[in-house]
Amino acid sequence: MPLWIGGPTLALLIVGVVDDAVAMRPLKKFLLQLLIVTAVVLAAPRFALAPWRLLNLVLAGVFLISTVNAFNLIDGLDGLAGGVGIAAALAAAGVAALHNDMSSVVQGLVIAGALAGFLVYNLHPASVFMGDGGALPLGLLLGILALHVGGLSGNFRLPHYAVPIMIMLVPLLDTAIVSVSRIATGTPVSLRGLDHSHHRLLALGLSDGRAVAVCWGLALLAGLCAVLISMMPSPYLIATLPFMLVAFGLVGLFMIDLTFEANSPSVVHRYLQGTARL
Repeated sequence: MPLWIGGPTLALLIVGVVDDAVAMRPLKKFLLQLLIVTAVVLAAPRFALAPWRLLNLVLAGVFLISTVNAFNLIDGLDGLAGGVGIAAALAAAGVAALHNDMSSVVQGLVIAGALAGFLVYNLHPASVFMGDGGALPLGLLLGILALHVGGLSGNFRLPHYAVPIMIMLVPLLDTAIVSVSRIATGTPVSLRGLDHSHHRLLALGLSDGRAVAVCWGLALLAGLCAVLISMMPSPYLIATLPFMLVAFGLVGLFMIDLTFEANSPSVVHRYLQGTARL
């Protein structure tokens, strides 16, 4: 593993273990993550997201800090993060295989294999738990791998954005759902809560196992879309991608709508102020 990947991954492992042990303040934890991700994007070979170096660094940094936190937040049920991580790693390996990048294929399969071994003990009822010490570095590794394989699709830039997002869709979509829901109800985004996608599935009456299976299925479907996007000619991709976005967007909107099960938006609107009222 290159030093620019191994060093920051180890640093995030330390941050996660310390947070598991003493529960860091959210701002301190985020600043440490930001410092580590900044080191990654400065040391890494250029990710092909934008023609300008500064914008390229910013976009890569935003994506990686998002995947680090999103993967950590999805770790809420036994087996959930492990299965979603396997789906993401296999999707990245599949994209890399289509473009003959065998080094990335091996990386994806190694991550998937490690998570499969972990999953044996993490399925419900779990005897081993991932915690921040596992989720934070995995979010970084998967994010880096997703960005790399997204850039294998040639000069047409749309797959460079769409492939990484699809590979990491379930964690990113969950974070978006929680963020929008909390902003819409005037709740601080940084608070811990039981309003993530898997919690909403449980509230609908699904068992832990079925809620995890739904998330795994969505992750596998998004991973398949990532593989298809990477091999599509640009005209077909332009025609197809909006339908993919609508399909996954409807899932997100349905989850957000569950926020207003007790009180409708028209009722909530009466007492909210500022951004939440908007």
